[in-house]
Parts: sequence; C-alpha cells; structure tokens
Amino acid sequence: MTDPDAERPPFGQRVKHRVKQLANAGDLANAVAVLTRRVDKAEAKVDRWGAVVNRLNVTHDVLVHQMTGVERRMDELVLPRAAEAAVPPAAAPSGDPAVAEAQAILAEIRAEHARVRVRLQLLSEYEERIRRLEAAVMAAKPTS
Repeated sequence: MTDPDAERPPFGQRVKHRVKQLANAGDLANAVAVLTRRVDKAEAKVDRWGAVVNRLNVTHDVLVHQMTGVERRMDELVLPRAAEAAVPPAAAPSGDPAVAEAQAILAEIRAEHARVRVRLQLLSEYEERIRRLEAAVMAAKPTS
C-alpha cells in the first residue's frame, strides 16, 4: 500500500494555494459588486429613456391624427381652389376635337401639378416640424 500523504504537496504549499483561492474569491466578489452597480445604473438609464420613448410615442400618435385631419381638410379646401387657379383662361374655341381634348388634358395636368405642389409644401412643413421635435428631444435628453 502507498502512503496517501506521500502524494500530497507539503502543508505549506497547500495553505498558500488555498489562500490564493480565497483571495481570488474576494476579487470575484468585488468584480460582481462592481458589475451589479453598473447594471443598476444601466437599468436606471433604461427607465429614464423608457419614459422619453413613451412621451415620443404619444406625441407621434397625436401628430399622426393631426396630419390626417390636415390632409383631409386640405383635400376639401385647398385642392379645388388650386385646381381652379391652375386652369388657364380658355383659348379661342376651335372646331377641332383634338385641340379641345388636348386642352382638357393640359388643364387636368396643370390641376394635378397644383395638387402635387400643395402636397409637397405640406410635406416640407411636416418634415420641419419633425426636425424641431427631434431637436427638442435631443435637448431634453436625460443626463447620465
């Protein structure tokens, strides 16, 4: 039979090894504590940003409904007037049906062009409102 103590390292080496293990455990505990604090800070930031995102969602929903109403009113009020303004004075009547058809097509194209111009203007104004909203959000950005 072999002696079990013959294969074991000397007592001093075993103690030093165990002390190193315990020291490493203390380092790990410190690292866990540091990481826990960092996670808590990150959760606080997420909570603050969650509130900002919720406000933006509400604002976006309100703006969507407002834009729908504006577009509806624009279609009812502005587009017929723009189409009327785009129609040039009638040319001298000609007996040729091709000329009359061409004039009708030209009038329709001008009316559509006026409607597109109005829509592009509204789109430009909407983009400007979005830009101002984004700037306000960035200015109200919570500090870390």
